[in-house]
Amino acid sequence: MLSIEIKSDISKTKGGKKLIEFIKAKYSECFYIAKNNDEKEIRLKALDTMAFLDTIINKIKDEEDGK
Repeated sequence: MLSIEIKSDISKTKGGKKLIEFIKAKYSECFYIAKNNDEKEIRLKALDTMAFLDTIINKIKDEEDGK
C-alpha cells in the first residue's frame, strides 16, 4: 500500500485539504498504473505525472520548512 504524508499549514484550510487529498489520490492512481500496466507509453505518462506531483509535494514541504 502506498502511503503519502503531507504535513503543512496548507492542510488546515478547506482548499488546502482538498488539494492534498487530490494529490494523494492522483499519486496513488499513477503509482498503480505505473506498476501494473505493460504499455510503455502509459507507464511513462504515469511516471511523468508522479514526478510533477513530487515537485508540488516538495514545494509544499519547503514552504513548511521556511525555505
